[in-house]
Amino acid sequence: MKTGSSNKWFYGVDSIRFVLAFIVMLSHFGNVYATALKQSSHALFRDAGYFLANAFDGTSAVIAFFIISGFVIHYPNKNGIPNLTEFYIRRFLRILIPLAVILIIGNWFNHPEKTVVWSLYCELIYYALYPFLAKIGLSWKNKFLIAYTIAAVLICTLCSHDIVAFFKQTNADYQGYYWQLNWYLTWAIGLPCWLLGVLIANPH
Repeated sequence: MKTGSSNKWFYGVDSIRFVLAFIVMLSHFGNVYATALKQSSHALFRDAGYFLANAFDGTSAVIAFFIISGFVIHYPNKNGIPNLTEFYIRRFLRILIPLAVILIIGNWFNHPEKTVVWSLYCELIYYALYPFLAKIGLSWKNKFLIAYTIAAVLICTLCSHDIVAFFKQTNADYQGYYWQLNWYLTWAIGLPCWLLGVLIANPH
């Protein structure tokens, strides 16, 4: 662990983030080998195709990003945020600058779709909420359990068709999307993951 006068950092975190970012990038490219194998008449090849299709799962990598984010935000602030204004400026600039670049480039190339940046919107919301969550007089474990319950209710009520499809297995190629509720609800689905990172930093 690297320590300084104003921050603390764990060696390896940036390396993990690089690997996760690489997985997210790969997930946006079509895997022609996986597609071909899934159409095979042999069960072994089909299973191999499904394995390859999920070997580089961008959504799982984003969830890992959320966990790491919760950890690195809370660990240096376990005893309180020294300067709230500085906290917001540093956190928001970290996201808003790359987000602005992505949106500008997307519009420049006539590709303004915003769905791929849903995780950045979620991170902005988590940064905004963290100081308020820290002031709530409950343990982080209880906050996590409450967030988990809310997320479960949202999934069961708004994604019930995905749950039915999963159990009935009516279409093995069908899959729901983590961000299908759009960013204004997806952040609530991802909040337990982010709070899990907080719990790892401070399990009490």
